[in-house]
Amino acid sequence: MLSILSLKHRPQSDAEAVEAVRAALKNLALGGKRVLKVVHGYGSTGLGGSNREAVRTWLAGELAAGRVRRVIPGERPTRGDVTDWKRRYSGHAAAFEGLLTDVGNAGVTVVEC
Repeated sequence: MLSILSLKHRPQSDAEAVEAVRAALKNLALGGKRVLKVVHGYGSTGLGGSNREAVRTWLAGELAAGRVRRVIPGERPTRGDVTDWKRRYSGHAAAFEGLLTDVGNAGVTVVEC
């Protein structure tokens, strides 16, 4: 149910970061998973921060178009979000437990398809 994509340790352009997320979401659907955790790093300046903003802007468009169900920036998920996922995907509750460590982390974004 949960997949993780790390962009943090691979310097890349904003377009490459967005393409990596797009491809990961496509593969997520093909693999029967529903939630993607994107680790893009916080990076207040430079490539990491730029990638974070580019990915989040693109995901906002995907959300508005109805192609993803939820986009939760790492600094905003709550224990309630994690509890909700654990309830809805009860057979995979342990996979979502790790998201609790990301509550308040601006270096990640969680996407639900």
